[in-house]
Amino acid sequence: MGSRPPSVSFKLVLLGDGPVGKTSLVLRYVNNVFSDKQEATVQASYLTKRLVVEAALLVYDITDSDTFNRVTKWIKELQQMASKDIVIAIAANKSDLVRLRSIDTQDAISYAESIGANYFVTSAKAGTGIDGVFNDIAKRMTTEKRKSSAGGLLPSHQKNGVLIVDDEPEKEPPPKCCS
Repeated sequence: MGSRPPSVSFKLVLLGDGPVGKTSLVLRYVNNVFSDKQEATVQASYLTKRLVVEAALLVYDITDSDTFNRVTKWIKELQQMASKDIVIAIAANKSDLVRLRSIDTQDAISYAESIGANYFVTSAKAGTGIDGVFNDIAKRMTTEKRKSSAGGLLPSHQKNGVLIVDDEPEKEPPPKCCS
């Protein structure tokens, strides 16, 4: 009984416009914490042709339709650059603000289905839906890996290998002032 499944790690990239909650989702998943005062993640990492991405989680803010449009642009890029086996999931974040929703959930689900992505509704603030996203990606990744290597891999819930990618890293961050 005591033997643990071998742990598997893979590269997951988080994509999403500005403050849609990418860092908050990861922090809620890894450390189970949420802060309204989360500092903006300024990270000069973005999709390049050299980046080997095995899975992508695209995050949008349900109250901001621009962030959903940005997701569709990212996916076009991923489809050009990433391997055909890439596992894609879309997270509709900030579901605690459902009264302010500006994207129709059904439209978003249809879009996800059309590109073979799984769709999740999450709230980093309320802590809902997040384990489901990461566990689903882990499960799908390990079946992909199993296809490509004969070794029987089991999904692990190792919380590493998460890369947060912001939308426009080439811009200078605005000076921190007058908060």
